[in-house]
Amino acid sequence: MYKNKVVGGEYGYAKYNSCSLLAFSSNRVADTTGISLGCKKLFLSTALTTPTTLLLLGGDFSNSILGDPAVSLEVFDYINEHPWIRKLSIYDMMTSNEAQLLSPLTDDLDQPIIGEISQQSSRFYKTDLTSIQIKIFEALLQSPKNLITNQAWQIYYALKQPTTPELSSLRENYIGQIGQLLAAAEWADNPTPTVTCDNDLDYDGKNECILANNHVFSIIEPEGGYLPFLFSINDRGIHQIIGPTWEFTVGLSDPSNWDLSLGLRSDPAQILGGFLNSLNDWDNYSITLQSNSLILDGMETTMSKSFSLLPNGLYVEIRDLNHSSNNSLIPLAVDPWLRFTPGWGDLYTSAKSPFSFQWGITSVETVDIRSTNQINGIAFNATHAALFYPEDPNYDYSRGHYLPFPLALIEISSTENYSVDITINP
Repeated sequence: MYKNKVVGGEYGYAKYNSCSLLAFSSNRVADTTGISLGCKKLFLSTALTTPTTLLLLGGDFSNSILGDPAVSLEVFDYINEHPWIRKLSIYDMMTSNEAQLLSPLTDDLDQPIIGEISQQSSRFYKTDLTSIQIKIFEALLQSPKNLITNQAWQIYYALKQPTTPELSSLRENYIGQIGQLLAAAEWADNPTPTVTCDNDLDYDGKNECILANNHVFSIIEPEGGYLPFLFSINDRGIHQIIGPTWEFTVGLSDPSNWDLSLGLRSDPAQILGGFLNSLNDWDNYSITLQSNSLILDGMETTMSKSFSLLPNGLYVEIRDLNHSSNNSLIPLAVDPWLRFTPGWGDLYTSAKSPFSFQWGITSVETVDIRSTNQINGIAFNATHAALFYPEDPNYDYSRGHYLPFPLALIEISSTENYSVDITINP
């Protein structure tokens, strides 16, 4: 059976197997009835004459006729119902050793590009990328193919989506952080115990720390003294446990509050990770490494934080010699890749008591947070049922209603020293 390949993507021409690529914008794909007659003819003629040709559907679908759910449903149903059309994602093409994106997208349906095959590399059109973005992109191409790498690709393309200059500049502050995810992807491909602070994972010129055993992987950021990521691996596969809000959205606060000079703190509503006291109390921490733990001591405050590996989690101690009031947050992002599956919002469940909060998917992965201090847990789906009704200004939607999908958030407020056990349940 002849097969032509349809690639859903952003921009670009590609060279593929020394054959032609037809690239066209999303506005040329469809009309008000669904897939356009011209596009159907193109699929058929390509399959019959040059079956190895790539057909690149590009541009921002949300700003085209495909932004209409009824139209996009007809278009993608048509493609899905024709098995002789092989579907490739932009990730498939970017990670292929036989594909190479070269230049901006055209609206011309009939312009073929003939090129030689590139056996050695697959690289993005880089003329508008910063040096850090180029490093991240190249690291993405080399990263093991697993769920964490897939998540990193999704974040990369979300941060690179065309938008306003202000939001684009804000997103740039988070591109380098994808390197931390890629470190986790490397570990997940070959889980080995690691205790080190010798690697600059996010290309900011400063080293981050990795605490890992055969089942748990964590990153500790000395600049700010927090835990941006926690992953685990077991018989059911790879699981994310903790993750920052920028992993899902950037620009949470009012633009008038953004300060682009502050890097990761540019958007004050962002939660960068676990056990970060406050963006206003930002501090750099000195590091003491031990066999399976590390201790962070504030250089400008009296705060001390220790992180110790457990066979299936982490043990964290927070100490403050001045016993000043502090508010620690722990953003739980259990298996965020499941949010692209049907009915995913109903899968997450919680159980709470004054000193514990359990969150996750019972049949897949859950995490149990227990503390010597009282804790409060809120979740994105606490008011899930309310989404089926018109917005009611008199209804208390709770703070969890405004969390990015699919987060839950732990809050610990205290003026005393306290500890937290993070137990990951298979």
